[in-house]
Amino acid sequence: MATKEQPNPSTPKQAPGIYIDGGYHRGGGHQEMMDRGIIGDDWVKIGFEPNPMIYDLPDWVKRGALGDEDGVTEFYPQDPDEGDFSEMGSTMLPAFRDALDHHANKTGAEKRFDPAKAAKVPVFRLADVLKDARTLYDAPRLVLKLDVEGMEYRIVRDLLRTGAAKLIDDAFIEWHHWAKFGPTSANTKRLKQRLKRCGVKVHYHG
Repeated sequence: MATKEQPNPSTPKQAPGIYIDGGYHRGGGHQEMMDRGIIGDDWVKIGFEPNPMIYDLPDWVKRGALGDEDGVTEFYPQDPDEGDFSEMGSTMLPAFRDALDHHANKTGAEKRFDPAKAAKVPVFRLADVLKDARTLYDAPRLVLKLDVEGMEYRIVRDLLRTGAAKLIDDAFIEWHHWAKFGPTSANTKRLKQRLKRCGVKVHYHG
């Protein structure tokens, strides 16, 4: 008597596409991708948002930040006078925080960050997120949106170092060299060129 063949649990699930959203915030970047027809409703979506003041996240958005290694880090809220955690951009990089504070002091603005109000947030290594997504799902395209307030330089270097960059088809990245916290426009240009050599179509997001 023939037995029914059981599905192989290691076989990737079919999907029309995979969308990784680094820095979901209120979902504006995701909605723009949808409106422009870059991604669809039926895509697999994996998002990350560390800001505790962003409530009612979709089920596919994890509470945490993307980084170049797994762990826990300090998350610095912006504009603390509006509350312990602002809904505006925040950062997990002390150098980025200090550069913006320095700019605010030069222009006479109030301090943007209060280190005493920092929170501990989980960090997920993007290289591993990409590898896991490609293992679990068989999809013709993987689109990445990265808006991580200065952390993009460390993350992209890790993607290049590990080879995980080759798993990406399109990358929409906001580069923060304008904040003058270390990386320059020349650094941005070099990283974009290296991504393109890996076959990634690099687009500006912001």
